[in-house]
Formats: sequence, structure tokens, C-alpha cells
Amino acid sequence: MRIIFFIIPLFLTACFPNNSDTPADKKAKTIMTSATLGVLAGAGVVGHFSPNAGMAGKLAGMAVGGATGYAIGQEVANYNLGPEDQRTRKASLFMALNEKPLNRPTDWHSKNNKQTNGTIVPTNQYMNDLGQVCRTYTEIVNSEAGRTETEQVACKYPGGTWVVE
Repeated sequence: MRIIFFIIPLFLTACFPNNSDTPADKKAKTIMTSATLGVLAGAGVVGHFSPNAGMAGKLAGMAVGGATGYAIGQEVANYNLGPEDQRTRKASLFMALNEKPLNRPTDWHSKNNKQTNGTIVPTNQYMNDLGQVCRTYTEIVNSEAGRTETEQVACKYPGGTWVVE
């Protein structure tokens, strides 16, 4: 039965979106594999030391842990941004949410890599049930890992902090 705990991670980490072998894709796969295996290991430790967890509970924990690790790895690998690019992106997001009218883009560019850039466009604004201003925005990030386009919602909390929902 213990062999299953080694097969599940291999199965989950084989579920990558493409089979390209470019350096960026290899790096993204490494990030995704590391995140998946890390969360699986954590889930395995918790499951192992849970006295009431039977085999089904341990397998369920491993599956949930693997899926969580894959999702975390996918998010990190999609953007594939270094710390400086993350700061530039976040500053641009803050500017787009605070200052830009709807449908006006905010562009940012990496100082280190000409291939890395992004655009953030607020597309809708409304008040949520808590009375907070929320904005829907589209974000496009181009990096060595490829192009990622997402639509997300951020709501402004007291003190001016935007939280992505």
C-alpha cells in the first residue's frame, strides 16, 4: 500500500499543460513538481500522524494535497516572475485599481528581461455586500513561460488595501 503514496505524486506531476522542452517550460515544470511534492509530503505527514485516519482518509489527504500543490505550482509557474518583476507588477496593479478609469490599460515592463511585461485593465466597478469598492480587471502577463491572461476581482478594504478575491 505504501507504493501508492509514491505513485500518486508521479501521476499528478505528469499532468502538465504541454510537453514543450524549452528552458522556461522546464523551469515551470520544476516549480510545479516541487510545489506538488512539497504539499503532498505535508499531507502525508499529517495523514501518517492522524490516529483516526484510515487508508481512505490518507489517500484523500494525499489527493487533496497533490491538487493543492499543483494549483500553487501552476500559479507560480504561469507568471514565472522574479522578485523585482513581482514588485513592478504589484505597483502597476495598485495604480490600475486606484487611479485608472475603466477600460484604460496600465502597462509594466521588466527591467531585466525584454520578453517580460504585462497589462492590467480595470473592466468593471461595483460595491459588494460589505460596502467595499470592488473592481474586476483583466491581466495579461507575458514572460518566458508564455502568455497568461486572467480576469480577477479585487476589493478595497479599509486603509486602502486591495485584496484579490
